[in-house]
Amino acid sequence: MDNSEFERERRKQRRFEQIGTNNPGCPDCNESDWRCFEATSMPRCANCAIKASVDPRDDAVKRRRLKKLETNNPRCAMCGENDWRCIELHHVGKRRNDLTTVLLCANDHLRMTDEQKDHPSMAHDADPVLVALNNFLRGLADMLRITGGCQNHTFARVRSAVCKSMS
Repeated sequence: MDNSEFERERRKQRRFEQIGTNNPGCPDCNESDWRCFEATSMPRCANCAIKASVDPRDDAVKRRRLKKLETNNPRCAMCGENDWRCIELHHVGKRRNDLTTVLLCANDHLRMTDEQKDHPSMAHDADPVLVALNNFLRGLADMLRITGGCQNHTFARVRSAVCKSMS
């Protein structure tokens, strides 16, 4: 087991301790990926916990959310979820290295943030442009790998979301 696999397993065990189970399962949507659960949302996954806690008829909350997302039709670039309540902005190349964002549902945002933790650090004196490019490409590769990006519709959705955020 290499260091990144060890760290991932450690994060997984810590999350199991936080959520109180080694076998999470959302009663609303059957999500079972451990990365989609937080102690505050149990037994629901992040998406379902948000949907249960935010009234979809609250127009003021909806307007603020859509303004922050900069769209009236938010959609997760990975799974296609389109409920405005659980769509979030994800920094493809890590927050401090890249301003490029893509819309992801809360579950996919948790997955991608966890994936970023496995990315190796670059030298402190590395060219900042290369660091940003490296992190962006790793983040994009993670999104495509997890969604099975070889499928044309998935790749097109991710590419469209990323290109839109870069313009």
